[in-house]
Amino acid sequence: MTATVFRHEGVFDARTKSNRALRFVHKYFSDVTSSLALSYPDTQYYSPSAKFFDTKNRTYIGAKAIKKWMLELFSPFDKLSLDGMSFFVVEEDTEGEGGKLERAWTVNAETMVGYYVKGDPEAILVPRLFVFVIKEGEMGEGWDGLQFFDVKLYWDTALLLDEIKRRKVAKQEGVSV
Repeated sequence: MTATVFRHEGVFDARTKSNRALRFVHKYFSDVTSSLALSYPDTQYYSPSAKFFDTKNRTYIGAKAIKKWMLELFSPFDKLSLDGMSFFVVEEDTEGEGGKLERAWTVNAETMVGYYVKGDPEAILVPRLFVFVIKEGEMGEGWDGLQFFDVKLYWDTALLLDEIKRRKVAKQEGVSV
């Protein structure tokens, strides 16, 4: 089996959008950051059998459970911003059920996420690394025929939590942040 590698440094642009997997990731990031209500259908991005491994060593299984967790995760925020920093995509045929070959993309996406805590206009910037496994959508679902099947998220949640606490204390003490 052969693999194709695509590498990009920097934000999403015309070059990243020329790669099918990164076009899918970009659309997903755009939809998430445009509305934390996540008003798209559960299976637009995640397959019904998707697994999402979060940074606290918890696993969420299935599009519906993943979306429910994300809604809870984002509840303290007015909005998010997300900038790409580096992308590495491996496209290959993998062995699926019954030995059938299926196309899969493994995407390592290094990002910088801005969290806007409710009532605070200044973003808290935190780097995050996603490792996505993307395949053709189950039951014809997904965006552009693709869905996430496996997601691993790596980030230091203490960076965000510590800054939220620092700002809260500063606000109580009347100090500008």
